[in-house]
Amino acid sequence: MGFHVCEYCTAETQAKNRFQRNSSGDVNLTFANGHRWVMPDMILHYVADHGWKAPAEFVDDVMNGEFTKSGHVQTRSMSLSDILTGTRVGYLTGPFEIGSVPDGFTEKLEKLMQQAGAAGLRLQTKEAPVYRG
Repeated sequence: MGFHVCEYCTAETQAKNRFQRNSSGDVNLTFANGHRWVMPDMILHYVADHGWKAPAEFVDDVMNGEFTKSGHVQTRSMSLSDILTGTRVGYLTGPFEIGSVPDGFTEKLEKLMQQAGAAGLRLQTKEAPVYRG
């Protein structure tokens, strides 16, 4: 949460990045099966630019699940922990597992994150560049 710059990027890898390496927001994705995932905007960067292997259940929801807007929350006078309820995914620190995701995963996740942002399910936690979708 809050403004964050990728700690895994090097001068060599930055030029090859497909997605931005900084973030100031978190996104909630809720699926019809009841699974709710909370992730940083940078999750796309971690998957596409660093080869992070996302959890299988998350990948399955993104690839096959039905996105629902039922996760919308009124953020006024709520604590940050109440706003960001759900299974946290993609908040990387330290070493992480490298692997692959199915073809089309990154594009589908990006589209779902855009839909979630349009539905009010993105929380920007500090003044900084926003998710470019």
